[in-house]
Amino acid sequence: MDELNEQTIEQLLEQQALLASKIEAIRTAKKTEILDIVKKYVSQYNIEIKDVYPNWKPEIVYRDSEPDDEPHGTNSLKGTKAPAKYRDEENGNEWSGRGLMPNWMKKRIEEGKTKEDYLIDKPVDEPVEPVTEEVVEPIIDTVVEPVEEEQHEYDVTNGKKVKRAR
Repeated sequence: MDELNEQTIEQLLEQQALLASKIEAIRTAKKTEILDIVKKYVSQYNIEIKDVYPNWKPEIVYRDSEPDDEPHGTNSLKGTKAPAKYRDEENGNEWSGRGLMPNWMKKRIEEGKTKEDYLIDKPVDEPVEPVTEEVVEPIIDTVVEPVEEEQHEYDVTNGKKVKRAR
């Protein structure tokens, strides 16, 4: 016991580290030796993992993801129904635009229609009726009171516009 009291903490920690490395070296050597024996018996007797661990289930392998993410090879959209993109108003047939084209759509295309004719949300590129002065004037006249306009004449002096009333 006197020997322990005479050693410093640093010396004891060094001994601990040395013992830990010796233990690890022996453990690695024994592990290799034991694995060679196990491999020999596994091969010789056709032992499978389920024979050793009957309740064992393989772990799902994740690629470039966190364990909470979905496993590789699964689709998060699988089983969800896509909303309809095309609709035939005559009979109510709908198609999401995914997968094979349905027969009703093929038939309509053969008849000379296009897929765009059956779009549910048709894009609006331009107004249906062109906006002209004839269309706008009556609306403005009913909403806005007429205001007397002042006519101004502009004079450019020294590079600045000067407004003069007529």
